[in-house]
Amino acid sequence: MRWACSVTTGEAFEGVIQQGASTLSTALGGVAPDLVLAFLSAAYAPHYEEVPQRLRQAFPYSVLLGCSVSGVIGPGADGTEAGGIALGAAILPGVQVTPFHLEAEDFPETAGRWRRRTDVAPEDHPAFLLLADPASSRIESLLPRIDAVFPGTPKSGALAGTGERIDPTVLFLGEEVYPSGLTGVALSGDIEMETLVVQEARPIGEPMFVSACRGNTLIELDRKPVGRVLEALYETLSVAEQASFPEALLLGVAMARQEIYRGGDFLLGAVTVATEADGGIEVAHPIEQNQVVQFHLRDSGYAIREFARRLSAPLPAAGALLFASRGSPRPSEGGRLRDLASLPRSASPFPLFGFVCDGVIATRRGRTHLHRYTNTFTLFRARGR
Repeated sequence: MRWACSVTTGEAFEGVIQQGASTLSTALGGVAPDLVLAFLSAAYAPHYEEVPQRLRQAFPYSVLLGCSVSGVIGPGADGTEAGGIALGAAILPGVQVTPFHLEAEDFPETAGRWRRRTDVAPEDHPAFLLLADPASSRIESLLPRIDAVFPGTPKSGALAGTGERIDPTVLFLGEEVYPSGLTGVALSGDIEMETLVVQEARPIGEPMFVSACRGNTLIELDRKPVGRVLEALYETLSVAEQASFPEALLLGVAMARQEIYRGGDFLLGAVTVATEADGGIEVAHPIEQNQVVQFHLRDSGYAIREFARRLSAPLPAAGALLFASRGSPRPSEGGRLRDLASLPRSASPFPLFGFVCDGVIATRRGRTHLHRYTNTFTLFRARGR
């Protein structure tokens, strides 16, 4: 197995994409890759329809998967540049690469329908790499349905697009450009895919039970008014943390019931710290009685420290994808992404590329979710390596 990646920038689309493809071909020694990944910033939106044709000319026998993005990550790029094209390619001996595109309203619900629609079957034990249009894919409801047909298989990916309404979101697959739905590749055979998940926030306080709620309004935790709980949490923070408390506060909803909860066991969502008439606060997720939740505080340094800890030993990987959560605009954003991108390079010299997104797809504890305020490193290697 061999991977290569490139990031190219410039105003002339044809020259930029040709330069990127040439860099990949040289890095792979002229051997045709089995899979090509392409992530393009909005600067090249007028040329999105040309992407499959341009890459088909360079790699006629490869499967193409890609999308439009807000910022690219790779050699010399940390996701904050205004324009860029990130390309990656992989030679995957002994691996079956099966591309597919699905729309939410025509989603296969059984193994038989999956096989007929996509030529992918549970007995192939595939790993899935997924890219979703956030507006049309209904990805949060689709992921449990994919898990139901393919239990125990790893799934990784991200939301496509820039997050801005004025920018078109497109998905590249093979020779097609799709404006909606879910695209992906199923990878089966001599391949292992491992995803490291680290959130952009650290837990504060303790996990608590929801004792009163209404829709997206959280009213009581452990039979205490949520306002009183927040006041107690506020007093435990440093002066700097208190200053950012309203905008940095998130609520984590436990993905599964368990005896001990750690960072990463929660789906994070925004909090509107505005007391309702009944003393509640508005949160991003619908809340249910007796759910376990824990408040978190956005802390980009926490993600860096956690990844550094988990990458302290050399990683066996031929290549890796970094999907980085989009942070709220602040001067440290570029530094955060540069630090994230540099971590695996210091652990092992494998090609690393990816993009900045509004949500990542990852499997944890056997269940696949869309995670906000979260970063993932997805590592690829041959089995047993």
